[in-house]
Amino acid sequence: MLSHNRCKRLLARGGVRLTTRARLLALSTTSSVLGGAFGSHGRSATGVAMALGASKETSSSSSDNVAAEDELEGDRTFLGRLKVLTFNLLAPCYFRSDGVYESTIMNKTLRRHKCIIEVLREQRCDVCCLQEFWFNDYLRDLYQEELGHLYSISSLQRTRSEDGVAILMLKEKFHVVNQQSIYFREHSKFGHDRVALVVLAQLANMEGAEEGSQATAPSSRGKCSPPVAFVTSHLTYPHHTLDEYSRLEQSKVMLGKSKEFVEGSCPPGTPIIIAGDFNGTLEDQVSNQMRSSGYLDAFSEAEGPERSSRRITHCDHRKEQKGVDYIWVSQGAGAGAEGDGSGEAGGGALV
Repeated sequence: MLSHNRCKRLLARGGVRLTTRARLLALSTTSSVLGGAFGSHGRSATGVAMALGASKETSSSSSDNVAAEDELEGDRTFLGRLKVLTFNLLAPCYFRSDGVYESTIMNKTLRRHKCIIEVLREQRCDVCCLQEFWFNDYLRDLYQEELGHLYSISSLQRTRSEDGVAILMLKEKFHVVNQQSIYFREHSKFGHDRVALVVLAQLANMEGAEEGSQATAPSSRGKCSPPVAFVTSHLTYPHHTLDEYSRLEQSKVMLGKSKEFVEGSCPPGTPIIIAGDFNGTLEDQVSNQMRSSGYLDAFSEAEGPERSSRRITHCDHRKEQKGVDYIWVSQGAGAGAEGDGSGEAGGGALV
């Protein structure tokens, strides 16, 4: 575990000032066990362990950081320990300090992102879901050069903006077998230029899990990794009532199209993990829609409703502190949380 102070030192080296604009949910600080089956491929999963932590901090880069660890085991397949991260990077084209956008000072941009990359490298998560990933050639090359040997990097740019989303899959853990780009504006007039990226993956150390292969179910001919779907998105910020409706439409499209893609590519019961910046609270219409669609909020399942209601991952321009970043897991991946209370707060990325 990368210590909280270590994160501070790394990002301070990148010239990041600690101010009141922040989004942070610390990495892997408390463990819980979710019982239930992971998928329905004739396997009987013994449990899903998720380690999640929360720690409020402050930073000028308004970053989001959520981690979840899943431990999955079945009679035909051993999925091992899975660590998932969602992280809003704050695109340099939006990051303004003293009236100057960071994107106009490339040295500052690269310095900050080198610190982010070092944190990602030290955390070595199995899956990293990134939002506000800036589609600048220098920055994309930096991520590829520094992380490309460790991760398969899939990305999707917004249609009218310089940023987008990305999913990094640890090569030693997963092979990417397929992916889909979802452009919300193609399916709803309230989609704006927001997007969602879906990546299907299989375990790298199992038969039938080759790069670009078709996702398959276990067969009697030998072990074959069951597919897992990962989705990331960044929904519209709710400045006014119309934006609230737009967010609801965006999540509806994301849920519908990702489900359609997974069902058309994978066996029934394939688990789906949706991680990203939802720009809303756990009590709003979008979260209700996620739950009614069969998804569990990983943090709530791991920590219980009391701590979940106090989570803080963002301090907005009104200086309101709230939780807006989530890892949602399809109910086939686990249900019924039992906390073990083993964790301690700490270890987060202050970017």
